[in-house]
Parts: sequence; C-alpha cells; structure tokens
Amino acid sequence: MGDVSFDSIVKCNTGESSISYILEDEKIFYEVGFKVLQNQEKYGLLKCGKLSQNGKIKLIYGVSKYKPLSALLPQISQQNFLFVVSRIYDIIKHVEENGFLRCENIEANIDRIFVDSEDLSVYLICLPIN
Repeated sequence: MGDVSFDSIVKCNTGESSISYILEDEKIFYEVGFKVLQNQEKYGLLKCGKLSQNGKIKLIYGVSKYKPLSALLPQISQQNFLFVVSRIYDIIKHVEENGFLRCENIEANIDRIFVDSEDLSVYLICLPIN
C-alpha cells in the first residue's frame, strides 16, 4: 500500500455487539478473501458481513458472544493465558498457510482479540483487503 497509512483507508467503529470497518476506497476490498472468511470461524477467524454505507464498503464482525482479551487478562490464570497465546499462534499459522488471507490483515490490538470465556476459544479479526 505504499506510504498510505492504514488509518487513512480504513475507519473502525466499535459497538457493544459488533466491530465495523469502513473502507475509504472500495478498490482495496478483496472479494476472494471475503468469501474465504465465511468458512473460517472453526479456525478462529470471525465471520465477516458486508454492507454498503454511503457508497462505501462496510465490513461487520459480530463479537457479542465474546470478551476482548484486554478485559479477561486480569481474571485468567497463567496457564489459561498461555493457552490463549498458543491459540493465537495457531490461528496466525493457519492464515499463513491458507494462501488467500494475509497475516498483515489480522487485527493484533489486545482489544480486538476475542475470547469465549466458557472454553477460552480465541477469535481474531482478519480484514479482506489488498
């Protein structure tokens, strides 16, 4: 993407039940990556929805069933923390081997790593962009 910053081409909005991203330029949208994301939840990638908002592409990820890792950190044991880190590694490795998605498009912010507090399943956001 040259010298264009991520924040200038993708705008993020966080709500209680979802996180959305508005693509300032529809040319960066990657249709194949979007289709691949529809079947990746079992591998730890959140399913992505797509809408049009004011002529721009809006990507939506439902997160209501999960808690951000930042909220869970004070509560989890060292063993569970290591389990979560191991799971994050597994998800990234899967993306790396996938061929259609890019590791650079995974949100690595601690507030954007989601955990199911019941079984410590981990879910990441991967943006289908070029």
